[in-house]
Amino acid sequence: ITLNATLNWWGDASGPSGQGTGTGAEVSSEAVYAPWYAAEDFSAIGVDTSGTIQDAVNNASSGETVIAGSGTYNETLNITTPDITLASDNGSSATTINSTRNAGTVNVSADKITIEGFTLNGSVDNNVIQSKSNGGVLNVTNSSITVNTDDGKIENSNPDVDGNKGVYGVDSDYTINVVNTTIVGDDNSSACGVTTRGGDDSDGTLIKNSNISNVTTGLQTRGADNVDVTGTKFTELSASAVFPVGRLSDITAYNITDNNITDVGNAVDVLAKNGNTVSGVDVINNTIVNADQLGEPYHAVAGRESGGTLSKPVNATYNWWGASGGPGNVSDGVGSNVSENVTFRPYLTGAPGADFQIAPQGQIDAALNATPAILLSSPVDGDEFKPPEDRAFTLGTSYNATGNISANDIEIRLIDTENDEILGVNRSNTLGSNGTANVTIPAGNMSGSMDTTVRAQLY
Repeated sequence: ITLNATLNWWGDASGPSGQGTGTGAEVSSEAVYAPWYAAEDFSAIGVDTSGTIQDAVNNASSGETVIAGSGTYNETLNITTPDITLASDNGSSATTINSTRNAGTVNVSADKITIEGFTLNGSVDNNVIQSKSNGGVLNVTNSSITVNTDDGKIENSNPDVDGNKGVYGVDSDYTINVVNTTIVGDDNSSACGVTTRGGDDSDGTLIKNSNISNVTTGLQTRGADNVDVTGTKFTELSASAVFPVGRLSDITAYNITDNNITDVGNAVDVLAKNGNTVSGVDVINNTIVNADQLGEPYHAVAGRESGGTLSKPVNATYNWWGASGGPGNVSDGVGSNVSENVTFRPYLTGAPGADFQIAPQGQIDAALNATPAILLSSPVDGDEFKPPEDRAFTLGTSYNATGNISANDIEIRLIDTENDEILGVNRSNTLGSNGTANVTIPAGNMSGSMDTTVRAQLY
C-alpha cells in the first residue's frame, strides 16, 4: 500500500521525520511525502532525493521558491512558470543535478527565474542552462557548472558563426545575471562559458565574482548594452575572455572592471558588425597577463570592425599588463599586447592590490595660462610636442593609486628630445589617493625653446 502524502505542511520547512529526512511530523515508510510545503503559508515547496525537483517545480506558482535538499538528482528540468526561485538547502557542494537526457540540464521558458546553489553537470554536447523561447531574466548564483563535450571537439564551435552549434554553460536570448558561480569545461573543451543572443533583450547582463575556465570563450554578447563584467577570474581559455559583438544592435555602455584575466587567447575582443555601432566599452583596472595567445588581429585587447563601426577606441586604461612598462605591440612595453583602436594609457605599473601603484604613462592635458587661452594639442605622456616661449603653462595628468601619495612621489620632467636633456622638473604640491596632478611651468622656464621639441614625462 502506498499513501500519497505530498504537498503537505509538516510543521517544519525541512519536511517530515520518520521515513522522511526532515524534523517535522513523522511519516511511515508507506507514505510518499515529497514534494512538501516548506512554509506554513505555502509559499515554498521542499523536495529531497525521494522525489524529483521537476515535480516540485510543476507544483510551484509565480513568486514561490523550490528548495531542494542535499543529494544527487538525476533529471532534466523544464521551468515554464515565471518568477520561480530554485534553490538548494545546503549549497552547491551538497546538491547536484545530472542531466539524464540529450538536452539542457535546466531548460527555462519563463521570465524572472533564479537558480541558486547547485552543482550542474551537462549531458554530452548540450547546454547546461538555457533560456530560449518565452524566456526572460535569468539569475544564476552560488553555483558550479560543468560543460561536458565528451572528446572536447564540437564542429563549428566559433560562437560568432551563424548557425553555431556550440555548447554553453549558460545560453540565453535574454538578460543573464551570473554571480558567485564557477563555469568549467571538461578536458580540452571547445565549449563556451556564457552567451546572450538577444540583442536589446539581453541588456543589463551581469557577470560578477565568478570563475570561468577551460572553455573557449568566457562571455559573448550579441548587441547587449549596459553590461557589467566585474570581479571575475577568466583563465585557461583558448579564445576570448569577453567578446562583445555589435551584431544585433548598437553597444554604447559595456564595463569590464576589476577582473583577473590570465592565460587566455584574448582578453577582450570588441567587434562592430552588421551595420551596428560600438562605443563606450571600458576595460579598466583589470589584471591582463599572458592574454594575447591568438596574436593578430586580436592581441590582449582589440577593437575591430566587420561591417560595423567602432566609433570610439576601446578604453583599456588603468590595467596591469604583466610588465611595469605597459602593454606591447603599439607601445614600447613588453606586457600583453594590444591592437590598434585601443587606448591603454595610463596603465598600472604593478598588479592591483599592491601598496602603491601609479600609471606613469598618463594622459597629459597641456594648456597655456594666457588670455586668450591657447590649448596645446593634448600630448600623451611620453609623446613629443613644442612648448610655448616665455609664457607660463600647466601640465596635468590623471593618475590612479591604491595608497596615499606624498608630494615627492610624482614629478613631470620636460626633456629635450634631441639631447635627451632634462629641461625642467616640477613636482605637484598636494596629492590624494586618486585624482589629478597639475604642475605649472613658470614663464621663461622654456625661454628660447620655441624650436625645441620636448617630451613631457610623468615620473
